Amino acid sequence: MFLKSTQTIRTLYVFVTLLISTLFCKAQPQKLPVTHLSIFGNQIGSVIKSGSLRFDDHRAVVEVPTEAIPGTFQIIPTSEYQITKAYTAKDTITVPAIASDFFEILKANVGSQAEIHFQIGNEVDVITGEILYYMPQTEIIAVRKNAGNTMFLRKKQILQVSIQGNAKLSYEEKILGDSYTIEIDKDVTFAPVSIQYLEKGYSWKPEYQYQILNEKEGVFTLLAWVKTTTEALQDAELVLSLSTPRIETNEKTLDIRNPQVFAAATVSLPTNSNSRVILEQINMSHTEAVEVKIPELLISPESPRLAKKLPINAYKVVRTENKTGRTFPPAELLVLDAQRNTISQENFMQWNISQKASFKTATIPSIEVSVTEEERSREVKSLKTATQSFDKVIIKGTILLKNTDAKKVSIEVQKIVAGNVLRSLLGSFNKQDSRWGMNNMNLITWPISLMPNLPLTLNYEYEVFLPTAHE
Repeated sequence: MFLKSTQTIRTLYVFVTLLISTLFCKAQPQKLPVTHLSIFGNQIGSVIKSGSLRFDDHRAVVEVPTEAIPGTFQIIPTSEYQITKAYTAKDTITVPAIASDFFEILKANVGSQAEIHFQIGNEVDVITGEILYYMPQTEIIAVRKNAGNTMFLRKKQILQVSIQGNAKLSYEEKILGDSYTIEIDKDVTFAPVSIQYLEKGYSWKPEYQYQILNEKEGVFTLLAWVKTTTEALQDAELVLSLSTPRIETNEKTLDIRNPQVFAAATVSLPTNSNSRVILEQINMSHTEAVEVKIPELLISPESPRLAKKLPINAYKVVRTENKTGRTFPPAELLVLDAQRNTISQENFMQWNISQKASFKTATIPSIEVSVTEEERSREVKSLKTATQSFDKVIIKGTILLKNTDAKKVSIEVQKIVAGNVLRSLLGSFNKQDSRWGMNNMNLITWPISLMPNLPLTLNYEYEVFLPTAHE
């Protein structure tokens, strides 16, 4: 009776599969390799995929990654054909997945020999044979026993799995996602296609190395930690940008006024990885080399209440100049000797590079910072224009700093405020070129020394004109 029921299930599954294939036959989504990737500072990637697509009845369908931003797809023009239609639609797409239980391990190893311990009711048994296929909707997997007959097991019945040979832990899973359909004017079987779109989830972080070769020269190396998504890169052009462009919400386009390219390289990276990439190596003399010092502590007006903690005993690049005149953003710097051994903060100053050259280093302290601002007074409709009234608001700000290092450190604290500075105890301020509404931007600067484990409070006041509410 059990054998007949399993044969019936298998026959029904094959019949339904053939029926669906016949009734809903259409162009299947195809994959294109990533040939170019630009990653910006706001975790947005501009992806270009290029390759040959198969066209059926003038039409080809391309898979869309799950993190792709809707409405950003466009086809790079070619002279070989004309695009008659291009649109995004829901479709069944294939995505990589990692096995997280015994059932998914069996899914990942279809075609392999396996030993499976299972339980039906109170009975526990074992089966050895070939994994044939699985039914994702019902979570049933088919195994052809060595005796020849086929057994079907539900996911909840599987207790233990042993795979013969090298077991796979990843597999491709079909889910409902977006696809991009392209229709062209020519009746061809294959045609080259290049598409471009924006995708979330990419990021990068710079890192530097300076290897001292002798008393005069060294090698400066640019590196980056690059985070990828579900798209693998194979000999793809990678461009890392310092800019954080915004996405225009209406047209879903990327507004890049100044791309600020940091570096570019040809790379091969796996999916969903955080990989360290060597971008460029520059030979330079020590007089052109890296200046390293305690950085300015800049508290951003966009996020004034976020505490910023600097790493202990880390090198930080503040300014790097070479023969090309390039400038690089702050990041960790690792100093190496000629044999590529790390030179620590403790023994670095023992190196006699050159009397004429200066290679400056300093330990970055660990500083805890908190910023609070509160309204002290408000004069309603203090300022009026032809179209609007403004309240004059007095803001009191407090910056609390604590040096958690064992040594005294000297730093410069900066705070940008949108308004006229009325008071800044121990600090000086300068008017900036930019404005915010009716207000000038001012930069307050405090050169201070922090004693170990002792908090220090900085106070300031400024007036800002804000639009009157409920006019």
